[in-house]
Amino acid sequence: MTPADPSAARGADAPGAEGADATEAVGADAVVVDGAGAEGAEAAGAEGAPGADGAGAEGAGAAGAEDMDAAGAAAALVVGADSVTGAPGAVPAAELPVPDAVAARFADDPVLEVVMREAIATGDEPGHLPPTIAIVDADQDFVDAARMLGAVDVRAFSDSTVAPLDGAVASGLDAPLLAGASLVVGRLPKSLAELAALADAVARLAEPGVRLILGARQQHLVRAMNDELGRSFAHVRASRGMRKSRALVASGPEPGDPPLRTGRIPELDLQVRALGGAFAGAALDLGTRVLLEAIDPAMRAASRVRHDPAGLWNPASEPRVVLDLGSGTGVLAAWAKRRWPRARVIATDRSWFACESTRATASANGLDIETVRADAADAIADASVDLVLCNPPFHDGRGVDRGMANRLFDAAGRVLRPGGDMVTVFNSHLRHREQLQRRVGHTRQLLRTPKFTVTLSERR
Repeated sequence: MTPADPSAARGADAPGAEGADATEAVGADAVVVDGAGAEGAEAAGAEGAPGADGAGAEGAGAAGAEDMDAAGAAAALVVGADSVTGAPGAVPAAELPVPDAVAARFADDPVLEVVMREAIATGDEPGHLPPTIAIVDADQDFVDAARMLGAVDVRAFSDSTVAPLDGAVASGLDAPLLAGASLVVGRLPKSLAELAALADAVARLAEPGVRLILGARQQHLVRAMNDELGRSFAHVRASRGMRKSRALVASGPEPGDPPLRTGRIPELDLQVRALGGAFAGAALDLGTRVLLEAIDPAMRAASRVRHDPAGLWNPASEPRVVLDLGSGTGVLAAWAKRRWPRARVIATDRSWFACESTRATASANGLDIETVRADAADAIADASVDLVLCNPPFHDGRGVDRGMANRLFDAAGRVLRPGGDMVTVFNSHLRHREQLQRRVGHTRQLLRTPKFTVTLSERR
């Protein structure tokens, strides 16, 4: 479900020794991505972005090579020389006039500035955006800037936010977002797998002449990002730098098959599917594995750790409604539907990629699972669930929030019927047990390993 994201821009450095004109000069020693020649190109920062643990328990299965840092700290961004903003005689993007209200937002957010200035400098009408624009990894500043720069039909997609933004039509990463769009802008996502899914969707669903412009802080740009964009677009280049930020620009869509990852959990004979940055990818993360070892005989028998057989938990009666709270790729929901075929199994997650992954996992296993995109199960009725299964996150988008799991615990306390149960796994160093006791009900330990703790909470 879903450390600081590399595309975060708030608090960015003001222009320093690079020069007071916000646009940084480019060197002449790099290879150009799409073969346009090396003049005016440079290798930007080579520093990789910190990898994200994903949404589940800390260290519980890594996204691995999908994370940005998987490209390697030595990877260098390749900057093309074919940018309109860098062409002889063109008006530099930094010099194009913008409304004062837009300039004020640019001053606080160099990633927003470099993306939007690239968009207005290279469009059909310099200084303005096309009427229809799609924004990915959207926030309110991007939406407001788009409208002030001439966009009329503004569509917004955010994987981590369910609530709509003012002035934009909220959508998933699908046709309602992208159909008819000739420009897609936003921040570079936190994982290469998410970038691949985004580029694929834009290439398949947007206009044939679409431009995809995504920005990030310069030190977090790596060559692997160009490669991912290049799988779906014929041309990929980078903008000139502005205040230590750059944009990658992709054009010439070459649609292919959606980058859906596949895997299998042999102990459960369960197929797993993952799209974008869904936590743990198409694998079983360590935290969920330990949770299943506390409640599933086959997983307990296959465990390398010796567990007390008496500790295996079974509900007193077969649950009628089971909720996978923060479903990720839907492993717990699929396990529950296999275990109790007559039960109604619901999976919720606020991440669009997680919900799509859960649906794909259910389909791959021929299982009927209701998947609902919702923030903290806010679409689930009070006192309607018999059993909640949860591997709570403590990463909230771009930051670490060790208390964010409390919102899920509150949600579980709300949706559980009196006497209902909640099984939770978390890193043993986190103080979740006392929070579960307070927010859900009497809580006891089912299983503990050196890294993880599994608890059972009974709704008061």
